[in-house]
Amino acid sequence: YGAAALRLMPRLQPVMELADGVIFRVNKDYAPPANPYHAAYAAIASGQYGEPLVRPDFQIYHRDDALIYFKQLCALEDVQTRFILHTYPADAADLSERGNRPRFDNHDFSFSDYGVILDDELDDRCLAIIPLPDYPIERIRTGQIIPGNPAIWRTEFTLGK
Repeated sequence: YGAAALRLMPRLQPVMELADGVIFRVNKDYAPPANPYHAAYAAIASGQYGEPLVRPDFQIYHRDDALIYFKQLCALEDVQTRFILHTYPADAADLSERGNRPRFDNHDFSFSDYGVILDDELDDRCLAIIPLPDYPIERIRTGQIIPGNPAIWRTEFTLGK
């Protein structure tokens, strides 16, 4: 199980979200809030989210200060490779202050940290919900890469106004 799946488990209460993981507490009375992955899938399937921003290997939607990565007919191999996610702020002063950096914030992630595979008798669907920083974003670069190899897929886009 990754952090995303653990957040959905009864009796396993998230206590703190950190840059490198999540701390949970066993609490017999804890029930997680509504499943955000099923809600996002229902919104995509019903057309409530409209058309995706881009359609590389994953369809990408923007909702409520998050990016939603979605893939129909998804297999475990589709999510084992690390995802890149770079946000380019409209104002360079919004960049994280950690030494010499390029002009973007790096939010690269493993799928299991933010996503789940929704499987049923019809097919498997992959869905990840990635929170975005709270500054105005000029553009976003995302994709999947294996270091030292060409990108599996990569795309850039703006969120629009």
